[in-house]
Amino acid sequence: MERLTFTLTTSAAGAASESKTPYESGFLHSIDYTPSAATITSAATLTVTGQITGKTMLTWAAAGGATIQQKSPRIPTHDVDGAASLFAAGGEPVEDAIAVFDEGITLTLAGGGASKTGTYHVQIE
Repeated sequence: MERLTFTLTTSAAGAASESKTPYESGFLHSIDYTPSAATITSAATLTVTGQITGKTMLTWAAAGGATIQQKSPRIPTHDVDGAASLFAAGGEPVEDAIAVFDEGITLTLAGGGASKTGTYHVQIE
């Protein structure tokens, strides 16, 4: 497992973005948020995307605040015909880990408050 650490400091408009390379390969396991003394506001939205494909791996509302948080994003699966794989009882999607292949990761934060800081750890296994 590998950890990518992103320390985001927002602009006066409450926005921040950071990209990490070298490129990663594996499965996105989880993303942890650790607040700092000048913590990102709880109204922040964090978007995690791939630098090459542009695919969104996570859109996280309330991605700031004064407490440690964790998300473990998953993606819906499909059968060989492209139809969504669903659990029979409730029609909920079957989900699996998000594959990352030879790609950098970008974190983009909006609505985080002016001049605020927080750290996000992205675990790739």
